[in-house]
Amino acid sequence: MADGVAPDNLYPVDFKRATASLDRIKNNVKVWYEDTAAGVQSLVSGDVDYALLPNGRVIRAKEQGAKIDFEYGQSFFDRSFFVVPKGAPHKAEAMKLIAFASRAGPSAAFMKLIPYAMPNKAGLAFLDPSYAAGLPTAPMNISRAIPREGTFYGEIAPNGQSWQQIGLKTWNEWYGR
Repeated sequence: MADGVAPDNLYPVDFKRATASLDRIKNNVKVWYEDTAAGVQSLVSGDVDYALLPNGRVIRAKEQGAKIDFEYGQSFFDRSFFVVPKGAPHKAEAMKLIAFASRAGPSAAFMKLIPYAMPNKAGLAFLDPSYAAGLPTAPMNISRAIPREGTFYGEIAPNGQSWQQIGLKTWNEWYGR
């Protein structure tokens, strides 16, 4: 997107174009962090002015007094799934747990513990409106988010590798220069 690609045209990812765009800012990036805890710490300490981080970690740091904030504009959202492995010995109980956790009330209870989204957006109605407004699935936030197309990364490219493998190789080569 920094190179002018519209959000609805991100996929398939042009990894060469993306790293060429990164070439323009590489010398100005102070910290390349390897995990989100280090990213939050860099933001809290003032070592960086901007970071791409999970909303929940930033919200928690802010609640603990950090003078930081975040913006959902052009955020990415990913999907998570409840699954029961084939042949699971307690499949019926697992399905009951999933059914319970997917209801609005339990979803809201989970979102109170950590400010991430749950599958049942009706759970937002069980939360304080100001808290709910800060969650990624609040209508004003999700409408500006960009879906991460996870299936793309699992697809096989013409060279026989997955796009995930190609992206990782491209990143490692670029980062290592």
